[in-house]
Formats: sequence, structure tokens, C-alpha cells
Amino acid sequence: MLLRSLTLIIFLLAILETAVMGVTVQNNPRAQGELNRLIEAAGNPTITKDLTDSLVANDKTAIIDALRDVLKKSDDSMALNILINLGDDEAIAKAVREFQQRDDVNIFEAIHPKIIVATAPYLFINEPYEIRGGELNIEPKSYTTAEMLRRLLVRSPYFTPEVNRWAAAWPDMGGSYGVERFRQMMRDWWNVNKAYFAAGNYSAVRPGSPPPEISTGTTQQSSPQPSPSSFQSPKS
Repeated sequence: MLLRSLTLIIFLLAILETAVMGVTVQNNPRAQGELNRLIEAAGNPTITKDLTDSLVANDKTAIIDALRDVLKKSDDSMALNILINLGDDEAIAKAVREFQQRDDVNIFEAIHPKIIVATAPYLFINEPYEIRGGELNIEPKSYTTAEMLRRLLVRSPYFTPEVNRWAAAWPDMGGSYGVERFRQMMRDWWNVNKAYFAAGNYSAVRPGSPPPEISTGTTQQSSPQPSPSSFQSPKS
């Protein structure tokens, strides 16, 4: 289910980019130029962060207002992601609702640390790893959250390279280490670091536990294992 969702998101972003590129920031040519650059930077986390960090307050407000108007008229995924990357709480709340109600993982395509704060509570849902939805192959929300937060930590430039490398060292959904062990590791990581998120001190966030060592030829299999058709790394 997750792989199909990510593929659909990429497809929709390609379609909706045209709509977002038509957005006009009223009476603010400089903000219009900055918005155009944000659209062009879609898919490049480092440039996206550099652009958002360099925005002056008036331009940022003008861009947010223009993109909010877009969302009032249509479910524009690119507009939503740009707003999330600008740290817009209204957009983040909308994306969280869609994740909660429809298992829409679009929120995790953005890179802002506020996403982690908004979705971390889902890590602590007490549920077994049981696939639901028949052919839709929907994973439990707490496990989906753990994996999507790991992926965000891999690519988000708000965190140190050490954190990026730690997150990348874990296989999708914990791989052969087991989904339950992986989810617990992400829970522990959040509990250790949540104070840094609350303070907005993202550079102080530390890595969690590394993947356990597995002896050659004696790979440990923790039950249950993720569905073989799910949690494949999206192509960049």
C-alpha cells in the first residue's frame, strides 16, 4: 500500500506542479520570485531549506497566504508540501488529518521537523503488526509512522549528517531486525529527543540506537516481518 501511495504522490505532484506554478502573489514581485524558486527546488531538500531560511518575514507571509488560497480551491499536493516546508501550522494540521483519516503519507514528503512533532504520537499506538484492507495491503499506522519518520530523517537537512547516516543505516521497516524492534527503537529515539524538538533546537537532535549486529550466516528473524511488497525505498 505504501509503495503505491508514494508512486501516486509522485504522479500527482507532476500533474499539480502546473497548477502551483500559476499561483500569483498579489502586489509582491519579490515574493513571487521566491515562490517560483521554491517550486523549482521541489525534490531538493538542501536548496528548499536554504530558500525558506532566507525568506524575509513579509515575503514568507505573502507566499503562505497565496498557497492557502490554492488549498481552499483544490487539494494541491505541491502547495501543501511547500506550506509544510515553510512551517505553516495550518497546513501541517490539514496533512495530519489526512494521514489520520485516509492513511495519506503525503505529509512525509516534506522535510520540516514540525512534521515529526505532529506525527510522533502515532508511534505510540499499541497495535500488532497486522495487514488490513485486503488487496490494499495497509500497514498499521504506528509502524507506518516509524518508517516514514526514519525516511524523513535520512534526507532532512535540518538534522546533522550524523543523524542522517544513522537513519539511513536502518533498513526499511527494520528489515530482518523485525518491525516491532524497529518501532520500539523509533519510540525510544523520540523520547530522548523530544525536548530538542520542543525547543526548536534541531541541530541538537541525536541519533538513536544503531541496527543490532547480525552474524554472517545467522541472520536473526524477528517476527513479524514487513510485507514484502511494502516499504520499499522511493526513487528520488
